[in-house]
Amino acid sequence: MLPILELRISDLCRIETDLFRGGQKVIVGQTTCYHFDALTDAAASEGENIDRFFTKVIVAGMATKPVKTHLLFWYAPGNEHLFLSYTDKRLQIYCRWMHEIRGYFEQGREALHPNAVPIVYYDGKNCYRIYELPRDFDSEKLYVSDLCGLGGIYLGETDSEMYEYIKANPTEKYDYSVVPNESEEILTVNGRKHVLLHAFWKTD
Repeated sequence: MLPILELRISDLCRIETDLFRGGQKVIVGQTTCYHFDALTDAAASEGENIDRFFTKVIVAGMATKPVKTHLLFWYAPGNEHLFLSYTDKRLQIYCRWMHEIRGYFEQGREALHPNAVPIVYYDGKNCYRIYELPRDFDSEKLYVSDLCGLGGIYLGETDSEMYEYIKANPTEKYDYSVVPNESEEILTVNGRKHVLLHAFWKTD
């Protein structure tokens, strides 16, 4: 079973009042927009699904330009674009390497999209691919993530046959990924090896 992280969103993000949304509280961060088709082509050219492609880019980027600040990376799908955001409490971090991802369109500071979901947590040293803990979580069951529903990332149960099929066919099932059983793995990106940790997360 993967470990469970307790993340307090208010400690990791800048929360402001949005007067254009009726005065509601919103999370503000740096959001990068990518063209969907170009990005999925880039993932396919590396034999990866969307999840794995973004995760490898984040892990390599943070290893190249490490910071001591804790960051939370958020993923939000759209109709023709994908959005990758990152937040820190003081909004002082700028990840320029995110411009180098194929399909890059634009980047700016703004309120996160309503369907944005945390995907990677950086604790100042390590990157965690994080999965929201299901309410009815069962450690004996297998789970997969659906990354292209407009609601964000949907985590659901699956059987062993579909789990192995998604795992073995990342470019065909580019919008799905499996939740691994092991909490640590070694990623190789551009010839360099990086540690990636996996964990469920919940808010306190």
